[in-house]
Amino acid sequence: RIHTTMAMTDYEFDSFLDSVKMALRAVGGDSQTVDECVVLLETVRQEVLINRKRHDVRRTMEAASVKTIFERVGGESGVSTFVEAMYTKATQDVRVQSFFEKNKAKVS
Repeated sequence: RIHTTMAMTDYEFDSFLDSVKMALRAVGGDSQTVDECVVLLETVRQEVLINRKRHDVRRTMEAASVKTIFERVGGESGVSTFVEAMYTKATQDVRVQSFFEKNKAKVS
């Protein structure tokens, strides 16, 4: 069976069931039909999860809510603002200004 190599978790199986419910409702399935299909699918859960891996719900939730560094600094406009400020500071810092002043025409 194809699912035995998928290493699906309970969380992923539950997500699949949610998708099934939404799809059945979208095609006009009534509550009883949706419930019966879910109950039927539940009978194969253990078979599908035969190679199951442990799912860490807390870690998944934390990962889903963490923004990328790019998002945290304000996206493209935030990066542009940062680069402009950094460049201005670097051209005023005697320790590194020579690296930036002679290359300003190339950057602009």
